[in-house]
Amino acid sequence: MLGLAFGVTRAEAPAWVQALGSIAAIGVAIFIADKQRKDLRQQRIDEIRIHQDRVLKGLRSEMTLAFEGVKNIAADIASQYASNKLTVYNEHHNVYVFDAVHEVVLSIPNDEIRVQIIRFYSGVRSFARELEIHSQRVKNTEDTGTIRDSLREDQEWLLTCAKDLADIKQSFDDAMEKYVFLEDDHAASANT
Repeated sequence: MLGLAFGVTRAEAPAWVQALGSIAAIGVAIFIADKQRKDLRQQRIDEIRIHQDRVLKGLRSEMTLAFEGVKNIAADIASQYASNKLTVYNEHHNVYVFDAVHEVVLSIPNDEIRVQIIRFYSGVRSFARELEIHSQRVKNTEDTGTIRDSLREDQEWLLTCAKDLADIKQSFDDAMEKYVFLEDDHAASANT
């Protein structure tokens, strides 16, 4: 009946059904291929994001260790400052400085976190460099009033650097609290 409305005879009907079925099959094949391509692309994006998240968690741990090292040295410097003492820190002090992961840091998609990481490691480098200079000056000087005043200024500067690092670390921790890790997000949606 419907065929008659479009001018299709009973003899032509099977050919038209086959033609329309072929067109529908082609459409479904295109849809499935497109969906698979999109799913594969999303899977790759998720893998990259999970890798970045893991790196970020690792950096957070490393930054915590570095900051603990800075805090310990700063506490020691503060106690020396209060007791008017000077100490030489060897070059293998407990302040970790990052070099190997800078490319990974640049790939982190969250601008705020990336900036805080770069600021933190830049601050740690400055602290370590100033600590090394301070230690060299302590090693190479006689105990005169002028030199002692200058070295006390070094100590004050190092304590200021440590305070700045504490502020940067807090900003980083605040940004990390807002960051949604992809694995955590997937686990949360699987539980609901």
